[in-house]
Amino acid sequence: SFCTLLKRTVSVIMAHLNHYKPPAFEWSQDDSKLEVRVPLSALGASIAPKSLTVEVKEKDILVAKHQDSVVLQQRLHDNVEVDQWNVEDGDTLVVDLKKLDNDSWPCLLRLPMRPDDPRIVRGDDLDALLRTEMTRLPRDEELEKEAAAADAAADDDFDDMLEDALDEVTAAEKKEAEAKAAAEKEAEEAQEDGDETEQSKHATDYELKMTAEEFEQLANLRKETEEKLAADETTEEEKEKLRDRRAMIDKMVELSKKVRRLRSKRPTMPVLLEILQCEIWKGRLNHGALEETETEGFRDDEEKNMSADELLKKGVSCLESDIEDAMHYLRLAAIHHDHPVSTSLLQRLYSQMRVLPKAAYFVMRRALKDDMEPSSNLIVGEFADKGMPLFPPYMALVVYFYQRSATVGSTHAMLTLANTYKQGAVTASPADETSRKKNADEDKFLDWLAAAEERGSPRAYFIRASLHTTGECGQTKSAKLAKQYLDKVKRTEPSILTKAPGLENRINQMLREEAGEGGMPELEATSGSKPASPASASGAGNGIIQPRQSAASRLQQLEAATGGASSAVERPSRAGGMLSKRANNAAANKWKGRLEKCVRIGVGCYFAYCMIFPVRVVLAQQAFETMAYFMELFGLGAYIAGGGARGAMMGF
Repeated sequence: SFCTLLKRTVSVIMAHLNHYKPPAFEWSQDDSKLEVRVPLSALGASIAPKSLTVEVKEKDILVAKHQDSVVLQQRLHDNVEVDQWNVEDGDTLVVDLKKLDNDSWPCLLRLPMRPDDPRIVRGDDLDALLRTEMTRLPRDEELEKEAAAADAAADDDFDDMLEDALDEVTAAEKKEAEAKAAAEKEAEEAQEDGDETEQSKHATDYELKMTAEEFEQLANLRKETEEKLAADETTEEEKEKLRDRRAMIDKMVELSKKVRRLRSKRPTMPVLLEILQCEIWKGRLNHGALEETETEGFRDDEEKNMSADELLKKGVSCLESDIEDAMHYLRLAAIHHDHPVSTSLLQRLYSQMRVLPKAAYFVMRRALKDDMEPSSNLIVGEFADKGMPLFPPYMALVVYFYQRSATVGSTHAMLTLANTYKQGAVTASPADETSRKKNADEDKFLDWLAAAEERGSPRAYFIRASLHTTGECGQTKSAKLAKQYLDKVKRTEPSILTKAPGLENRINQMLREEAGEGGMPELEATSGSKPASPASASGAGNGIIQPRQSAASRLQQLEAATGGASSAVERPSRAGGMLSKRANNAAANKWKGRLEKCVRIGVGCYFAYCMIFPVRVVLAQQAFETMAYFMELFGLGAYIAGGGARGAMMGF
């Protein structure tokens, strides 16, 4: 409706006013160098170029000072050193930097986001999105009683028993009040969640069936293991393996029951993360990991004193010769130093070895650290986005991990978030068209695109250029704006255009059309009449083939239809086009003749000057003597002698 369209337009405009701030810098790069151009007006008023100084601190912080005050301080994507800098045209600071690592940069600035940035979805809003995707299973009374009994047994001691005996009546009343409050809270949550759809009911029934089958399979494995242990023909070595298997099955049952209890809780992000970690542990149990965390011991003091980078280097050097040693060093760096590069490398190696639970464990462990390391969070977000094993394809889960990566400045995560909000679903999501439209948010798409653009992302420039060619998402359809962003892509990462050459062709076509070079404009219909179609004009509509008319007759018909030759309507016929072309050629020839005449006059004057020059040199002395004679004759000799006006007066 019109109101909806108006509301969306206003929201897009407000999103631009609140969040979108075009970067005040321009930059370009090649394999080894980059150039940063900053307008002096962006650094502050009354900046004197002579008082500027530019330096790089800590290898990646670009600092510009005006006298003693810092006017620019930005952390760059990687380590650099200053090559040279200058102020161009008095109003633009140009800094040439040399890369210490010859790699292509995905952006210029490594700029973290503010903790209160409105683009980040938190808390209840994220949980509300999760509840649209994750179904809540009904409670299992037997599992609840079993868990309560286990908790009571763990907390049972003499002091608690004495306190319970003294306050038995009060405890009963308190327990009744807590049960009543829990029932009221559950009723409120059920009312907020709303009625289940047929699809969610089907998903719930399917999960309950799969859970029951899992418990049945584990029970059968447990029974089979006990029977083999009790058999007389089983050797001691086999019994030891069977005991380990029994312990693994018991732990699997324990984790499955915990997951089942968590699935009966109201879906929230902390609950989902706990479920994921339990599922990853269950997967690791199949590879013999009985402990919740992975461990790796140092072989000697030399390994213990090695840094994370040294362990990584040692592990990489052993990859081709001894894979076990390589894994040992990488695990040391990942477990004891939380090294992100070693963690990513371990994830790839375990994935290639088809040990996906351990690959998921290491990257998940690193991603959930408080420092929100960008690469690990980005990998977990991609796992959920693609629906990899152990990671459900929930949009809320994808947003959660991509946001953690984007918060510390990852432009890749920002652009992936933008695309997720534009699509309204993750890549592997089976969401229907209605759910996609409900979850799609153009405002958030533009917000995250602007965040990446503020940090100088070439891919953000490319997306912005594409939007200006189509006019999507409330963007102005303009070839000029699209060309500006396309030029930024060419300066920063031209390899993008090789993968999508059609964009540049579309922009060039739009530029030709806006300049009037895209072909003959269509004839506008006058008020109260409609232009005749080619079929009706030629008689093709009634099946009769008309003879081809001459250009003169078509011109006469057009003049008659538009009110004669005095009509103000343009006649883009072939004859009119030829007349206009001849007039343009005549005007061009006229100016060409004038230009040739000017050139001939200029060449003649220069030739005359060159010919007179030797004569002037020969006659110069005689000319000066003649002038001196007349000066003496009129009493101006003292002036010529060097006294000027004062000498002339003394002479008189």
